[in-house]
Amino acid sequence: VMIEPLLLCTRMYTTNMAGVIIKETLQNAIDSVRGILGGGKIRISVNSITDTVVIEDDGIGMSPDTATDEFLDIAGSFKQEGDSGKFGLAKVAFLASAEHFELVTVFEQKVPVKDALLNLFSTRDAQLAPGRYRTVISGSAAEWLNLKLKPKTERVSDDVPTGTKLSIKVSERFDPKWVWAEIYMDKFFADNRTGAEVEFWQVEYGHDRKETRRSTP
Repeated sequence: VMIEPLLLCTRMYTTNMAGVIIKETLQNAIDSVRGILGGGKIRISVNSITDTVVIEDDGIGMSPDTATDEFLDIAGSFKQEGDSGKFGLAKVAFLASAEHFELVTVFEQKVPVKDALLNLFSTRDAQLAPGRYRTVISGSAAEWLNLKLKPKTERVSDDVPTGTKLSIKVSERFDPKWVWAEIYMDKFFADNRTGAEVEFWQVEYGHDRKETRRSTP
């Protein structure tokens, strides 16, 4: 994979990086909580002082294979327009702009290995016995672009809740223009009907703002 074409993707989204980050990560969080009893919960925290954003959900989480495909398969990021439930070119943009990012996701493997026909072509998942697993992918944009990152997966207690947390610290070389995050969330709260409980926090210079609204199906 050539680095320059990937950085070109970043430049394509520079004028609205904050909106891109919020839109892409929120949509994937919504996909994760879809079907959760009660609609699921999503929390978005934006800190314009430190140029960080954290998106958390209590959805189904991602298996090791899914997390690897979504965050480490750069070539696979060039998805077709209209694909849902996956990150695409916008992911290339915001991860390439990250000084540091960390993905922590917990999912439950329910299919016994001996019956894992659905996992036939998913070698990492097929090796997992039933239970809950935490996968962590963490590093910088440089490490990501140079294919230096590796996922770390471990078995966790069954009382550890499933879900995903993605933290992104945008490099000082980029101006994410966080006002676009607020603009996008205003539109989301006005138009979206996911049924999920979405909490949006903003931390600015000397001012905290919290909004919690439930969209209705």
